[in-house]
Amino acid sequence: MSGVRDVRCTTSRGLEASQRIASGERIRTGRVARFDAEAKVGVIMCYMMEDACVREVYVHDNLLQTCLAGPGDTMAFFIDQSQKDMLQVSAPMLRIAAEHGKALKGKFNPGGAPEKNGWIEHDDIRLMYGKDLFVPKKISHTLIPGQWVAFNVGMSGNGLPRTDDVEPCDESWVATPGDLSTSQTCKVSLGMPSISNCAVEPKPTGGGETVARLSSVKKRTCRHVNDTTGRPGPQAVLVVGLPRTARPYTLRQPLRAVLRPFGIKRLRICSTHTGHCRGFAVAELDCIDAALETLSAGMSAVELLETARLSRCCGGKVDLLFPFVAAEIRAQLRLDSEAIYSTLDQAAGDACMSAFVQVFEVAGAVPAHLTAIDGFACCGGSTLALHSALGGAIVSVELDTGRAELLRHNLALLCPDGRANAVVGDFVQLWDSLPPVDLMFLDVPWGGPTYGEKQMIVDLPISGMPLARLLIQLTAAQTADLVAVRLPRNFDI
Repeated sequence: MSGVRDVRCTTSRGLEASQRIASGERIRTGRVARFDAEAKVGVIMCYMMEDACVREVYVHDNLLQTCLAGPGDTMAFFIDQSQKDMLQVSAPMLRIAAEHGKALKGKFNPGGAPEKNGWIEHDDIRLMYGKDLFVPKKISHTLIPGQWVAFNVGMSGNGLPRTDDVEPCDESWVATPGDLSTSQTCKVSLGMPSISNCAVEPKPTGGGETVARLSSVKKRTCRHVNDTTGRPGPQAVLVVGLPRTARPYTLRQPLRAVLRPFGIKRLRICSTHTGHCRGFAVAELDCIDAALETLSAGMSAVELLETARLSRCCGGKVDLLFPFVAAEIRAQLRLDSEAIYSTLDQAAGDACMSAFVQVFEVAGAVPAHLTAIDGFACCGGSTLALHSALGGAIVSVELDTGRAELLRHNLALLCPDGRANAVVGDFVQLWDSLPPVDLMFLDVPWGGPTYGEKQMIVDLPISGMPLARLLIQLTAAQTADLVAVRLPRNFDI
């Protein structure tokens, strides 16, 4: 049968979940409240005990498809934080209750005496929660020992799995996948017993307001602002140099072991939407100075942390945008209210440049000789990425005069060799007067922090010109060997 498979046991998923639990993480539970078929992203409503309220957690369609899940289904999952400081689901995830029909299949095992409580054997449930699924006696006495059953999972008052929704089935039974073919919204009760007793770790986000839905932010006068509310503060350190191919749960235990002598209070390993480490973590410690002094030589003796080192947090979003910059330089960087949300962060910038460099190397070019134009430089995040990856001159264009002053200030700190120069003006009007380069990078404005709430973005006009027309002009004029544009995931390509 196409699109369905046996969901009695997915041992690799259960083993990965048990490893994350052993490293100190906890399982969250919530329901898929809506799904956007165009953007290929869903939202799970998850009760967060640390905030005593329900939060939105984003989940990508590939994870939903893997679990056969759809709108209205209840999921057990882990939470990481995206590069936009939004809560997102990371693997492994398990569909534990279906909106229509049953989610899982297992074998019934009766209790020690007739008409007593029973259990359903399911490998993933056992690995994730430490025991088989509890079946109350009002249901267990209707079932036959060794019988195959289909079921949905709920949670008992102590946070352990149980079921009141079970029925006999054939061994060949498979669950019906959730419908991800169309955009849907489901009514979700905020007081669901299946999620209200979920145990959680301390607050996993760095933001003051952890709801994933971004609020509108009006464009303000360009001036340097200190964005410290809810961001890493002076009592926190950055752990940089973490392996970017690693899953956060594999790093959590060794990091906690190293930092425990310094009074670790909270640890957040920043991750990508694919569930991999972004190269750094934020740790709140009681003894910051002692940690920085003791671990000044790094952590080379610890497996997976061979290249890791500590860096003092300056306080504010600048720590998350420029984590790999030396603390004494990071503390001097200036951002305005728009740059806090729109500057390309260092981890994402490095990933982009790595892809571009591979393209040039395949073509036989030497990155150390390549030049570039940063068409929408903002406060310098994308220029820093270009400067780190390429060895030639870089022209950084910024439309706003006030922000261009911040850009010049930041480039003097981030690119002290003088290879990067700021130009004030409208890129749409300036591009044909700029010298030809090897790489033209356009981190175009995405329409403000509410861009993610749109089902689909059909165009991102630049100074009144459709983006497609601008790109046609740039390629026709052969302004660069490679023109690269950074676009949101919900852009209609």
